[in-house]
Amino acid sequence: GEEDTELNLHAAETLTKIVSALGDTKLKKSMSPEFKNGLREKAVPRLIKLLTADGKESLRAVSAGTLGSLGQEARTAVPVLLEILEGDDPELRAITAEALGKIGEDEALAEKKSVWAKAAYPALLFFSKVDPNEKVKQSARGALLKIGVPGRADVGAFITLLKNKEHPHFRIAIGQVLGMIGPD
Repeated sequence: GEEDTELNLHAAETLTKIVSALGDTKLKKSMSPEFKNGLREKAVPRLIKLLTADGKESLRAVSAGTLGSLGQEARTAVPVLLEILEGDDPELRAITAEALGKIGEDEALAEKKSVWAKAAYPALLFFSKVDPNEKVKQSARGALLKIGVPGRADVGAFITLLKNKEHPHFRIAIGQVLGMIGPD
């Protein structure tokens, strides 16, 4: 009930502070594989669950922000973040756009390139131009700059991601990106 929500909120905020302290790229690179695996396998699924909790907007917002702070370790949250991006709450959508940008920026800096966040490019481009809320537009524009334009070099990684049958919405987004890149 109420106590669980409060506890989850504090846990997500604490994780955000820890990960923010790791924001230094050198420090982030020095994280042990075990710690990274723990984030991916334990924290990210829990944060995704909190992100999708109905009626708990403050918890959802903190969860989205925390996922962004986790960077590429939270890339498996991109399909859910894409769905949240299309929701009704402009504050949550702005935080979600920022989270996608942080994940994408971290993916671009990683030694082994990943393109999960680039799948959000068409949606972010749309919201950066036509969203009625200025904060959402601004957050989407910022995310686009961090993610970068998908290109031919990303096609192979996108095709691999198409195998993810768990999130049809995500597969549609990947199809849109591949359409943007074109056949050349």
